[in-house]
Amino acid sequence: MSTALQTSSPIEPGCATDPSASTSRLPAYLQPPELSVAELAAARLDGELFAFEDGYCSVDEPDTVRLRAAVLEQLPGLADAVIAETSAAWLHGAALIAPRVHTGFVSMERRSARSPRLRLRQVSLRADDSERCGALRVTTPTRTVADLARRTGADAEEAMTTIRNYFLLGLTSPEEVVAWVRSVPRVLGGTRIVRVVSSATEVMLPGLEPTRSELASWSLPLSRR
Repeated sequence: MSTALQTSSPIEPGCATDPSASTSRLPAYLQPPELSVAELAAARLDGELFAFEDGYCSVDEPDTVRLRAAVLEQLPGLADAVIAETSAAWLHGAALIAPRVHTGFVSMERRSARSPRLRLRQVSLRADDSERCGALRVTTPTRTVADLARRTGADAEEAMTTIRNYFLLGLTSPEEVVAWVRSVPRVLGGTRIVRVVSSATEVMLPGLEPTRSELASWSLPLSRR
């Protein structure tokens, strides 16, 4: 069978979309009930669709911020949250693979929650720590790098790769992250963030030479409390 799928032309990476751009006859990201399970399966067999996350996309649909945002918009509970950490990195394009469990930050007035696909955490954000991405809000690249730099243990290596991708893509810079850390008196894990950012560049940035006390503190586990 043919579903006669038509999608809009590709857009440039980024969170902003052009309201004057042509619209699709079907959403970029398809799940029931847009098409029935049988129709989706048949369109995939016909080579018109490919599986993407928990749904399907047209074979002509490029992997863009728009498409990834469409996936996240389907997750209940994210409407009033700020997409963060690895989920934000995936949306920005700095992480190639989406996390199985997505992360959202909520205000201190809301309760933390966890479901099979979503974890909501109470986190205080500065006014400029997030930005609009379509119907969603996401932490800025600078804030996302700072959050990823706090990771320890088995998650640290993957986080370092993602941080390097942010810098290579020009989405933020080591100097911007360090400026973010130093813009307020106390930042959770601030010393660690500066160290990780410096390591990600594989050179010691000017003014980031560690002090004796910082070197001692780096050997201590970072508290997430």
